[in-house]
Amino acid sequence: MAELTVANPERPKAVERYPGVWERVQRAQRAMSSDNVKTNEAWEFFRGNQYVYRTDDDYLIAQSVTTSPSGGKPAHRVRTTRNLIFDAVLHEVSNATQRVPSYQVIPSTSDAEDIQAAALGEKVAIYGHEKWGVQEKVALAVQHAVVAGEGFVWPYFNNRVGPVIDPEQGLHEGEVDIRVYGRNQVAWEPGVRFEDSKWHVLIQARPVDQIPGKVAADAQNQDVLGKAQKGQSTKLALVYDYLEQPSQKNPNGRWLTFVNGTVLGEEREYPCKGLGGNVLHKISYTLDADNDRDLGLVVQLLDAQRTYNDCVNKQLEWKNLALNPQVILLNVHMDQRLTDEPGKVYTAYGAGSVEWRPVPPIPPELEGIKQGAQQDIARIAAQNDIPSQVEAGKAIQALIERDNTRRSEFISRLASAYSGIMKHCLYLVQQHYTEPRLLKLNGRFGWDAVADFQGSDLRDQTDVRVMPDSIEPRTKQAVEQRVMTYAQMGWIDPKQAISAIEAGTAEHLLDDYEMDVSWAQHCIRQIRGMETGITRPEDIPQARPFDNFPVLIRELTTWMKSQDFAMLGPGPQEAANLFLQQLEQLKAQKEQQDAMAQQAMAQGLGMANAARPQGPPPLPSAPGSGVSAPGGTPAGPAQG
Repeated sequence: MAELTVANPERPKAVERYPGVWERVQRAQRAMSSDNVKTNEAWEFFRGNQYVYRTDDDYLIAQSVTTSPSGGKPAHRVRTTRNLIFDAVLHEVSNATQRVPSYQVIPSTSDAEDIQAAALGEKVAIYGHEKWGVQEKVALAVQHAVVAGEGFVWPYFNNRVGPVIDPEQGLHEGEVDIRVYGRNQVAWEPGVRFEDSKWHVLIQARPVDQIPGKVAADAQNQDVLGKAQKGQSTKLALVYDYLEQPSQKNPNGRWLTFVNGTVLGEEREYPCKGLGGNVLHKISYTLDADNDRDLGLVVQLLDAQRTYNDCVNKQLEWKNLALNPQVILLNVHMDQRLTDEPGKVYTAYGAGSVEWRPVPPIPPELEGIKQGAQQDIARIAAQNDIPSQVEAGKAIQALIERDNTRRSEFISRLASAYSGIMKHCLYLVQQHYTEPRLLKLNGRFGWDAVADFQGSDLRDQTDVRVMPDSIEPRTKQAVEQRVMTYAQMGWIDPKQAISAIEAGTAEHLLDDYEMDVSWAQHCIRQIRGMETGITRPEDIPQARPFDNFPVLIRELTTWMKSQDFAMLGPGPQEAANLFLQQLEQLKAQKEQQDAMAQQAMAQGLGMANAARPQGPPPLPSAPGSGVSAPGGTPAGPAQG
């Protein structure tokens, strides 16, 4: 990148006003720049520009893929691309973001108002997930993580959107917004893990006409360079945002902005300092325990992708050289020139013959190497195909589970990132939703609305949890397996399981089961609330005829075996025992009703069988007699 210059003498120099901070910024940028070219190479491969190479002086050089009079690849060379990396990356992004996370807001106290505010926070989280584009922004960060190793998310409150509430001052109602950054845009203290560093630097290229004052365009495009280029000039300037978390020395933290080596604007407090922790949320594909930067998938696939392309190109070059139909004239001559016109007739003179040139086959070794490279890509990405010789269901399931297990660590980190992002968003809602708003929620059972909502209604209940199970990808086979397991355990009706699998509604069926578990946990919380007095006598849960009794009994008895239940007083324990008795009684009544219904059905079938005409069993048909008589009685032999 170009040397930073002071373009506006009126702005103070960063090195003079903040010498320690500016030294940190430069140190972080140098450390980040050491692998920028590697990151850019991974992105070019993802985009399909796979004939780029890193030079000794740390530039990307692009090989020519076409021939031209001014220079290019040799005419006999083939340079085509079969971008398997593109498919591998999109598979990983789709698997990680195909499901909407299940947000749970944990109340900070046992106070009834805090519990109600936490329940309201869950509704706001569901509303905001769609309203603020959380799924889309997280998908972008996940793509950054898969390709380059790391993606970063920064939720903030955008006060330039929404209805105008003060035309004179140009104030808008505002809305929560989210920005996404890549590996080449975020830096911190070299040698320290992201989560341990107390300061971070955002490096962004912004248009010079959007920056106050006179600014020099010092950003350069260095993604892919030609053989003689060192960079391409732009109308962009590099802007550095230095974010230092609150500390004993700086209780409010610091937010400084630099451009062209000068200070832009005034020093500000650390954004969302009351939130606690970092305002940037990192998503990593896989951790590197011996480095401060994490690893992506695409970097591991570069060599295998190059090998695959090379084999494809060699096969095409062989096709052009050896599989081109040509004619050999043996002791004959022709006045006409051979062309590629089909069906054309030629005249040959002489006593010899006209033959086609022998065509050798394409070397099978090329196909073997190509298939090996493809399998290497699938193995590294944990996207293996099921071998053709594997037909047993258990073996296929084991192979699928092996690939899914590789992703479990990534899914766990993604669930943690979802938790931090939504906690940050709810904090912004609490701080900036100062005007009453109407929240329209698309819930499980249709549209719902929360009128006159204000951020203060959350009462600091922003502790969000997202369990990894709620975002784990579900294949069709995995869903069917879970449905069959639930049916065999008796948790769902077998007919419902068959209907769900055949109709493709297994996902909804699993959601019903999760709702049963959630209701059981709610009942347990209500019983525990008797200990602190937050549960009134009329709020003690009662068994309902439509409850899923096996699920509720299992959840309740598991809790009653715990130390938590043993530490409760006699009142909650008695309520739990009464609730369990109600569930068992209703379960027994339902089983009795089902048995009576089955018995009545059996009696009806028995009476129908008894009403049928009785007679001797029919004789078997004679061989060759052909047609049987109506009613199943064999017809007699045909008369001559």
